[in-house]
Amino acid sequence: MGENAPMATPALLALLAALPAGPGDTAWSRFRGPNGSGVHPTAALPRSFAPDSEDLRWRVDTPPGYSSPVLTRDAVVLTGHEGCFLSTLAVDRRTGQVRWRRECPVALE
Repeated sequence: MGENAPMATPALLALLAALPAGPGDTAWSRFRGPNGSGVHPTAALPRSFAPDSEDLRWRVDTPPGYSSPVLTRDAVVLTGHEGCFLSTLAVDRRTGQVRWRRECPVALE
């Protein structure tokens, strides 16, 4: 993962935000998605993940991290780390705005 991990987060968020979330949809509410396979059964992948792609709905800077985002009906929830803090944040699926962010200090030894 290394240097490329933080760059993958915006692309993953764009893909997760594009997944359907209608009534009865299983969303992406657990690790590796609705059936544990890492693949959503009804979503089509964007043609491009490029920053200037027409498929990109929004873009948001996130802290680096290696967690599996959780997709709810209204938000993408993910974790990351910055300095001496672990962060959890929820990003609105429609607008890409950070709805809330919580930080927890970590003792570095």
